[in-house]
Amino acid sequence: MKTLALIVTMLVSEMIASAQDPASIPPSAVSRAVTIQHVTVASRRDFAGTIREFEKQLGTFDPEALKPLGGPNPQIEQIKAKVEAMAGSSGFMRFGGIHKFGELVTVAGMPAGKANQYTIGNPLIALQMVKHKFGAGLYVPLRVLISEDASGVTHVEYDLPSSLMGQFEDPEVNKVALMLDQKLSALIRGSGDLE
Repeated sequence: MKTLALIVTMLVSEMIASAQDPASIPPSAVSRAVTIQHVTVASRRDFAGTIREFEKQLGTFDPEALKPLGGPNPQIEQIKAKVEAMAGSSGFMRFGGIHKFGELVTVAGMPAGKANQYTIGNPLIALQMVKHKFGAGLYVPLRVLISEDASGVTHVEYDLPSSLMGQFEDPEVNKVALMLDQKLSALIRGSGDLE
């Protein structure tokens, strides 16, 4: 266990060092700073209750369900209908498994905590942005972290989609991103029993 913790520490240190080194950016690259608005909401529910209510509002993306509809002449309307059916009541679906960061911290020698990261979104919404600015694909699906602090309060954290997408300075992308802000806020309010 100590060896694994040492390896992880070395890798993280190396990543931080290379991220701060201007030489790590290729000379032909364009680099600029952007401002991201990070949102943290305290839930009125406990960790288990917040997780339960959050997951209840999500669907699950199933790429296998789309395979029969692929091929040389894909049936676009059928594909859209299948994807729409995968969304939960929030309009979002979960992609992949849940990353249980609360268990991961044990690698760093810390006691296990309660922290789950979710990757959520909706491909049909993402396409509305990506068709205007392909770089928007870096930020969708979205990530949400639900964690419990040392005092037992559960927090839900995410980066505001409109702040992520604002860097593209595209009115069509901004319109969709603002809609995502509202949908994500509604999902969080429903999960944490918030007004």
